[in-house]
Amino acid sequence: MIEAHCPLVVLLGMGVVGKKTLSIKLAQQVKTEFDYLIWCSLDNAPLLEDLLQNMIKIFSNNQQ
Repeated sequence: MIEAHCPLVVLLGMGVVGKKTLSIKLAQQVKTEFDYLIWCSLDNAPLLEDLLQNMIKIFSNNQQ
C-alpha cells in the first residue's frame, strides 16, 4: 500500500469475517507514513454532507 502510493483502501466482504479488525490493525501500522489517516466505518454512516463538513474541519485545522 505504501510502496504503491495507494491513496485509498477499501475492504469489502461478507459480514463477520474480520474486516473491521483488519482495517484497525492496518491503520495502526501505517499511520506514521501519512499526515492524515481517516478510518471510517460505514455502520450507521453519517450523511455525506456531514462527513464532508467534518473532513473540511479536520483538514483546515478548524479554521473558517
